[in-house]
Formats: sequence, C-alpha cells, structure tokens
Amino acid sequence: MTTLSLSLNTSSFLLNRFLLFCQTLLTHGIRSEESDEAIFMQIYNRYSRIVDKVCFTFASDNDDYNDLRQDAWLNIWRGIDSFRGESKQSTWIYRVAINSCVSTARSSKKHKCNVHIDAADLYTAETADSDSIERLHYLLSCLNPVDRSITLLRLEDLDYEEIAKIMGMPRNTIATRLRRTRIKLTELSKRNDI
Repeated sequence: MTTLSLSLNTSSFLLNRFLLFCQTLLTHGIRSEESDEAIFMQIYNRYSRIVDKVCFTFASDNDDYNDLRQDAWLNIWRGIDSFRGESKQSTWIYRVAINSCVSTARSSKKHKCNVHIDAADLYTAETADSDSIERLHYLLSCLNPVDRSITLLRLEDLDYEEIAKIMGMPRNTIATRLRRTRIKLTELSKRNDI
C-alpha cells in the first residue's frame, strides 16, 4: 500500500515554485496584464482547499498529488481569461480541477483500488475521523474518474444542479450516476468489510 501524507511544507514549496513560474511568464511578457497575478492569488487563497481535495481524491501517492495539483493550478492560471462569469467562480474552479484530474487519470490508466492515505492536512477533526476518511478515499479510488468526481462534489454538499453545471451533464444523469455509485460503494464496502 502507498501512503499519501500531505505536507503543508510541500504545498508551500509547490506554491512558491508555481508563483516563480508565473512571475517568469509575466516578466517575459507572455501574460500582458500584471493584475492577472493578483487575480490568481485571490483565486488561490479562496479556492486552494477545493483544488487540494479534488487532487487528493485522484491521487495514489504524494508524487501523484503534487503533479495533479500543479497541473490543476496551471490550467486555472491559463484559463483565467476564459472565465466568463456565467457560473460561480467555485463552479469554474471545480470544473477546471476535475477536468485536469480526469484527463490525467484517463491518460495514465493507473486505476488502483488499494490506496492508503493520511488526510490530516485536508480535513479537520470536525469533519470526520481519519479512519473514516481513509476508508472513504479507498472506496472512491475504486470508482471510475467521472463517478469519483460526481461523488466528491456531492460529498462537498453541492446540489445536483451545481454538479450538473460543473460536470457538463444533465441533472438526471447526475442523479442516476449517484444512485448507481451508492449501490456500488455499498457493495464494495460489504465485500471488503469496510
């Protein structure tokens, strides 16, 4: 089993590395507006937990998590200009992060169902105990990327309409997939005595 321990020091290091990369882009004139950096920092400060949780859900180890996180933030940076304001910012952030992770999951074809994690940095004691989160992460890792994404969004207390917007699917499709996923997770839980 692989252990995924998320370190705030690692996160800070990656953020600093990413910001240095962004600064380099600004310095070389690749991005024309300096306000983009300020906008990006506001987005990062407001939505970093969302991106972290999405990437965490798809990661099988530390390296995976860091790669997914870096790709998601790079895609958010690249797409800042494409945000049209037709949806909430959080909807757009979820969609970019999920699309980034799903794309990576599909291309790597690493579908493991034996992940062991330490979720201390992502979830507070108020939300759940670490054993429950580890069991949940294991079960989620057994799902295909789309069902995993939909389930994650539902666990984040988003309603079906919001999930449908994020995933670009009809509401009824979301409801059906969630129902089927509940059945599958119940069966997996019983079969694996979780």
